[in-house]
Amino acid sequence: IRQGDLIQVEGVQGYVRALNIRYTLVETFNGQEVSIPNETLTSKNIINWTMSNARARIEIPVGIAYGSDYKKVQQLLLQAATEHKRTMKDPAPICVMLEFGASSVQFSLQYWVDNVTDGLQTPKSEVMFRIAELFAEHQISIPFPQQEVRIVSMPESR
Repeated sequence: IRQGDLIQVEGVQGYVRALNIRYTLVETFNGQEVSIPNETLTSKNIINWTMSNARARIEIPVGIAYGSDYKKVQQLLLQAATEHKRTMKDPAPICVMLEFGASSVQFSLQYWVDNVTDGLQTPKSEVMFRIAELFAEHQISIPFPQQEVRIVSMPESR
């Protein structure tokens, strides 16, 4: 771990601001400074987002209505990711159909950005907005769970 690395350990995620003999100082995304004992760093799993490279994969799960054109859905999801300015060309975005769920057909859109330190939430949000636009243009709906209640027989009223 080096000063400036983006790390995640024990539920804390942020940038390493200082290293010393007893603890490592991490600044979180909302400006908190957290002292993490070095003992924790040597005994727990650490994610170092920037150790050898700064790229990261974004995954967006999407459920669509049964009866939709599944190939068209895949094409539109890939289009939304490919159009985004931060999406890497290599590796290229992928979109897979995961399962036939109870209320929807589940897809997973996965794409890479080259610099995790520029953030992941904004490109994910922007791609999701684009997905919503493309789905609206092509009349593809994102369903919500529904249940049907059937009354088999009613007791006679007195």
